[in-house]
Amino acid sequence: MRGDVEQLEGYVRRAMLNQYVDGRRRASLWNARRHLLVDPVAHYDDDHALADEVRQALSTLSPKQRAYIVLRYYDDLSVLEIADQLDCAEGTVKRHLADARTRLATQLAIPEETMR
Repeated sequence: MRGDVEQLEGYVRRAMLNQYVDGRRRASLWNARRHLLVDPVAHYDDDHALADEVRQALSTLSPKQRAYIVLRYYDDLSVLEIADQLDCAEGTVKRHLADARTRLATQLAIPEETMR
């Protein structure tokens, strides 16, 4: 019984040593290769900045306006399809889309005509 405890202690010590050595080895490999990684901040391009701006502008819309815009421009539904989906008149869809486009054009500082 005493031998089992001594063997267990040796096993645990060896396992701890192996973990330490493996960790040091991985750290040195990582440090040697870290410079090969691309800096994500350096490649934060205009598309990402524009997407962030659009997301921010969308968050200023009312939930109803945002729903109409998402269905129209992200889900690519027609005015008739949106009216069917939301169980409302086509005129209601057009009104909410127009109001939302006006607000987005102001938020994004772009001419409203380009948002059609």
